[in-house]
Amino acid sequence: MKREVFIIEDNYVDSVLLSSCLAEKYKVLEASSGEDGLSIIENEYKSISAVFLDLVMPGIDGFEVLRRINKNPLWQHIPIIITTSKEDSESLDEVLKLGAITYIQKPYDQKKLLRVLHNVISLCEKSAQSINDFRDKLTGLYNRETFFIEAEKLIKSHEPEYYILSYLNIEYFSIINEQYRQKTGDRVLLHISECLFEATIKFDGIAARINGDKFAILFPAKEINS
Repeated sequence: MKREVFIIEDNYVDSVLLSSCLAEKYKVLEASSGEDGLSIIENEYKSISAVFLDLVMPGIDGFEVLRRINKNPLWQHIPIIITTSKEDSESLDEVLKLGAITYIQKPYDQKKLLRVLHNVISLCEKSAQSINDFRDKLTGLYNRETFFIEAEKLIKSHEPEYYILSYLNIEYFSIINEQYRQKTGDRVLLHISECLFEATIKFDGIAARINGDKFAILFPAKEINS
């Protein structure tokens, strides 16, 4: 079965050329804008093995797409390869800081392209297997055991101060599963996990799905005041 690779590129010719380089060995998805790209990732993130992302696009550009992928714990496992027509060192440094794995220059060298893609996917799949031992499979948040380990690290890494620990239990969650089925229940859990993940970024904390419909978040109290 072919692995799935996703191209986000607004230039039709560049998209066709890249797709033709990949089509023999990979199943190729395509989007011509950042908006469409994010929408497809939302539905296909579990099956996408890698994304080729153009930086310069109207509307939501490649930089913003990269930021949103990196912010979402469910999408962070997807390796992003930047496609660029010129070597702008400042822009490339920025996208690498934002989480891109590497970049490929246009025009494409098919042999080099396939070699880089193969290496990136292999490396990221091995890394994902290791990460799955520490994170909840559905939400991408820390699991219960990892939360306690990371909480201890967080507290030890800061000077003595107050912390806020919140334990969340979704009331009547079983009714959601019973009336609207598990898929809807999973969407509720994912929405909550995304909110918690955004809070960890804002307040420099950590969050976890403890089990079932129970979550926890820990962060320094001073972050609230600031």
